[in-house]
Amino acid sequence: MHLGHFLDFKSEPSMVLLGCTSRELVSLADRLRSLSTDEAINLSEHFDVRSVDDIAPQIRFGSQDRIARRGGAGFVWELTRDALAEAVDKVDELSRTDGGGHQYFSESCADDAVIMISIGEYDSTWWSRASTQARNREPK
Repeated sequence: MHLGHFLDFKSEPSMVLLGCTSRELVSLADRLRSLSTDEAINLSEHFDVRSVDDIAPQIRFGSQDRIARRGGAGFVWELTRDALAEAVDKVDELSRTDGGGHQYFSESCADDAVIMISIGEYDSTWWSRASTQARNREPK
């Protein structure tokens, strides 16, 4: 599973991109399905995540649907029950995609970022190049 935070990506000012295989998407959907109201999912604790920029998103229940910044590289993706059910459906559908595809999550203008989950669109060469570019942007 690849992960990165990109500015000005796909016409979005701030995009959190998660690149997955079909098997990883099935696991993500299962984990989202089992999310309880009093816990949070830290992606790097539950999945083998290769992040280009040390981003650390967390998924949890909330009173509203939103994606908010939390600290330097952190994002919190809060979902209501209805939004969680919709997210699980989207991830399930994406896991059955032949070839490439993606789904967007939470496109509210009040959000600090848009999350895009992708399968088969960004290969390891693309992620390696993105990682190199992220390291070159870091202050020395």
